[in-house]
Amino acid sequence: MDYREHAIDELSRLRQSYTSVENIKSRIVEMETSLKSAGGGTGGAAPSNGGGNKTEEKWLSLISRIGDEKERLRGITRSIKRIERALSVIGEDEARILKELYVIGRNVDEVANIMHASRATAYRMRDSALIKFTRALYGAVIT
Repeated sequence: MDYREHAIDELSRLRQSYTSVENIKSRIVEMETSLKSAGGGTGGAAPSNGGGNKTEEKWLSLISRIGDEKERLRGITRSIKRIERALSVIGEDEARILKELYVIGRNVDEVANIMHASRATAYRMRDSALIKFTRALYGAVIT
């Protein structure tokens, strides 16, 4: 198995992951606000037909959704930290070339220009950086 393709996929999703973290945090705040504002109901009202009253149902639904969002947030945050940790152990130029290519989405010619290098050098830098990053992220490159 060649883990480099998986590493590229992880890098390519990094920008969206940062955005999703902010969006999830915002949704959690909105739901927690709704939960607090729903607290003024008649919690002691007798349920009809053996079920809970509407306020209780709304609370339970919000509590469940908040829990789901927090779990999703933890998973995405763990993924981001893994990627950042792997990027931190490779060289600064190597991390930069991977970010330019896979996170930002520039092509090799643009990256070569940014790095003041030839196209061939940019490809060699990319290949070397990708191997180091993949090894740092997965512990292996090809198995």
